Amino acid sequence: MPDRLAPGLFLVLLWTSVGPAVAQIDLQELVDHASPGDTLQLLPQRYASATINKALTLVGHGTGTVIDGGGAGHVLALRSPDISVRNLMVTNSGTDVSLKESGIWIDRLAGSASVDSVRVEGCGFGIWVDAASAPRITSCRIIGRSDAAIISDLGNGIHLFNVTGGTVRGNHIEAGRDGVYISNSSGCLIENNHIHGARFAIHYMYAHANRVIGNVTDSTSVGIALMYSKGIQVLDNRVRAGRTHGILLRNLYNSRIEGNEVHDSEDGLFFSGCSYDTLAANLVSDNRLGLHLSDSPDNEVYGNAFVDNDEQLSFQDFATLVWDDPHGGNFWSDYVGWDRNGDGFGDRGHFPSDVAAYLVQRFPAVRLILHSPAMVLLQGLEAQFPVLRPPGLWDTQPLMANPLAAARVL
Repeated sequence: MPDRLAPGLFLVLLWTSVGPAVAQIDLQELVDHASPGDTLQLLPQRYASATINKALTLVGHGTGTVIDGGGAGHVLALRSPDISVRNLMVTNSGTDVSLKESGIWIDRLAGSASVDSVRVEGCGFGIWVDAASAPRITSCRIIGRSDAAIISDLGNGIHLFNVTGGTVRGNHIEAGRDGVYISNSSGCLIENNHIHGARFAIHYMYAHANRVIGNVTDSTSVGIALMYSKGIQVLDNRVRAGRTHGILLRNLYNSRIEGNEVHDSEDGLFFSGCSYDTLAANLVSDNRLGLHLSDSPDNEVYGNAFVDNDEQLSFQDFATLVWDDPHGGNFWSDYVGWDRNGDGFGDRGHFPSDVAAYLVQRFPAVRLILHSPAMVLLQGLEAQFPVLRPPGLWDTQPLMANPLAAARVL
């Protein structure tokens, strides 16, 4: 066992007479002999799994320092406050997701745990936080499995259950089930993560008063899904190539969805069963469907841009919904009205499913004759006989110019 070189510093120097050891090192023995507050400096070698039940810091040499779970249980189990793990690799946990087997398990006893610059791969769940307070997971790379026959046999990259005050920032997550899954948690920040190829990139269930800021998702089934939650801020995220939904909002209340971009997805925004939310300054472009809208009254919706979606709106209610926000309306690239007084708003409201919108969506060349006498006559006839118009969305103050034209495009 190495000598203590300084208070709080515990160097692991294990060598044989002929060079670096190649056998798997017993990390548990090193942990058991360390004192609270020590730092274990792990060499670029292979270590066995361990449970840490005292305040320690584990520091490795990048992916050269490998902690291998041997295919069973958790690789690292953190079960004490103030544990820090950084700059190493964790692999080969058990894969029984019903047992929550994980690369790193952060127990409810492990408040203020910190996991930084760790690579996790070949595990059931990547990192599971179980009712701990104020965990920090930053700058990690988590590669989920893709070898299961059904998606439910895969674990999530980062799983937060009953967590308060957690921070998940700057991580890269690939494959697996969901990139970041959050349930029954509050006061958490999910920020500047890049998630690729998961089922749901970010998935909230029954979680309140959280923030989702500046994340990038691509090539997922759903980019961001917020369900049965309230008080969520969803700001400045970029979503591309959602095979089912870009941003899914289902039974979401008292939340703010602002400054997000959704491109190249099956539908940009799925907005259903939501009330008292604010949707502002979101760019929804080049999706097959821009907005799926149902059962969502009493929301503030303004300053959004629905641009060049194959179909702008799918409306699923039985009565027309009117958007008449005091902040103004939204930009629709298929709007065919005019602005005679120059106030920036169309002189007539926009019904995204009217006959002109229908023709523009399906025959883009129709834009060349939007203001022709024939088109004006057609719109006039439709306006004179609204009884023939099906229920839909009526945006009373459509914007004439795209306020987000300079926004970043993925």
